[in-house]
Amino acid sequence: MGLMSDKRGTFALELCDASLEKLFLKENDPKKYRCPMPTETEVLLQLAKGLEYIHQMGLVHRDIKPQNVLILWDTTTQQLVMKWADFGYSKQVNERGTFSMSGVRGTYDYFAPEILKLLDEDSSTENEAQRRGTVLSDVFAEGLVFGYFLLGGVHPFGTTSHQIQTNLRKNEPANLPETGKTVPK
Repeated sequence: MGLMSDKRGTFALELCDASLEKLFLKENDPKKYRCPMPTETEVLLQLAKGLEYIHQMGLVHRDIKPQNVLILWDTTTQQLVMKWADFGYSKQVNERGTFSMSGVRGTYDYFAPEILKLLDEDSSTENEAQRRGTVLSDVFAEGLVFGYFLLGGVHPFGTTSHQIQTNLRKNEPANLPETGKTVPK
């Protein structure tokens, strides 16, 4: 258990074993996570239920990415647990699941296309106050994290930030296996 303080108070934090990206480091990297993992289905299910809970609590996370997925060996249940972390950019949503877009926050490589579009537009203060984001941006980012996990540590839309953001805007995943099917728009 670790302690963290800020202007809102003191928080007790569980000491987790690693974050998701540590699972995909090179074999000779001493920071690589080497312990057993649940099945792929179980990892995805835990993360989906976790994000659903965050949204049920009236929050949008706004910084969904592999570095914010923590891996914890729960000594009480003797099970590996996946947890969402880092709520520094989270925001309260209204009863419709929307929030004001008064400043885009998060990691660009894991933004939903509609958030990248907002960054591309010239925004006035008046327009910015009228824009509403939704929890669906978190769901899209979670899908990218799922892809990253299932692809063994590779972002579904590219290898560099520039390539990823360009491909996200154009809906052109670069690292998905060819199936002959197109990605729905």
